[in-house]
Amino acid sequence: MKNHLLFNLENKNLPTTIGKKAANLQLLMKFGMKIPVTHVIPTEVFDLYQSNKDSIFKDLHSELTQKLDLSKKYAVRSSANVEDSLYHSFAGQFKTSLDVLGVDDILSCVKETWESSNSSSVTDYAKNISGQLESLKMAVIVQEMVRPVFSGVVFSKNPITGTDEIVIEVVEGTGEKLVQSGVTPYRWIYKWGKWIVKPDNHIPESVINQVIEGTKKIVKSHKRPVDLEWVFDGSTINWVQLRDITTSHQLNIYSNRISKEMMPGQITPLIWSINLPLIIPTWIGLLNELVGDTHLKVNDLAKQFYYRSYFNMGAMGNVFNSAGLPSEGLEMMMGIVPKEAGRPVFKFSP
Repeated sequence: MKNHLLFNLENKNLPTTIGKKAANLQLLMKFGMKIPVTHVIPTEVFDLYQSNKDSIFKDLHSELTQKLDLSKKYAVRSSANVEDSLYHSFAGQFKTSLDVLGVDDILSCVKETWESSNSSSVTDYAKNISGQLESLKMAVIVQEMVRPVFSGVVFSKNPITGTDEIVIEVVEGTGEKLVQSGVTPYRWIYKWGKWIVKPDNHIPESVINQVIEGTKKIVKSHKRPVDLEWVFDGSTINWVQLRDITTSHQLNIYSNRISKEMMPGQITPLIWSINLPLIIPTWIGLLNELVGDTHLKVNDLAKQFYYRSYFNMGAMGNVFNSAGLPSEGLEMMMGIVPKEAGRPVFKFSP
């Protein structure tokens, strides 16, 4: 396997065993986004290491020396086959090393990343999400460090509520302050051309606007909500990670913003017990006629909290998506959303 242990992500003939994280970096490049110079050690090398073939370190040392600019510092991070899926991210479960200088230290960090796949925390995490750990294959990313002026994460949808707004969190310097050190970040929330939250700070708005425009471009190409990590080096945004936003497809978001206009008073348990099974099935039947089988049940659309009626906006959003409409379509019909430029177009698909 000599000279086939380390691949630059710009190579056209990459193996398919580079792991999810590296594959997502490759997608960012395909979408025309700037990423740092990145190499990846595919999962076959991990398999050889697991087989106690110590000679792999000699060959890997030689290839790292040939292909890396050893005057630069590197980040060494995992790219396992189980990471960054729609259902679970394994975020923070595997070893990441930053500012690594020299081939010997890089090799040592690669070994630490491989070894982290056998940690008790990974096993416990897997048990919590699925009850078992599928066959784990570990590729490793070796990526040139970008000297960070600002670092941050951005969500193309609010990860808590699932609403259509861009959430940006930023710290000065390295992003490790944000994800591991507990530093409180600056936060922006941007919805359809309007700032919902905008902190008072010295971070240039031009940088945040670059993040917003880049996020929109990625979502347009990727066609699904994303969680991104980025670094600003003083002149350019470098994108260093892409994940699909996990669990958002399962969110139930209950709101009485609309229902309180229709049913402003309290609803007693007796009235609720009669109205719910009589009225909601009628709505479900109508929705099924409009968009096909919604798989909705009576308790999926409405619930009672403190004697008030709340509609499940998450379920209604899925229905609107089925009709080719934005999930916030009901808000738009009721005139709740702002009128600034950039709001979604309320237009049925074929």
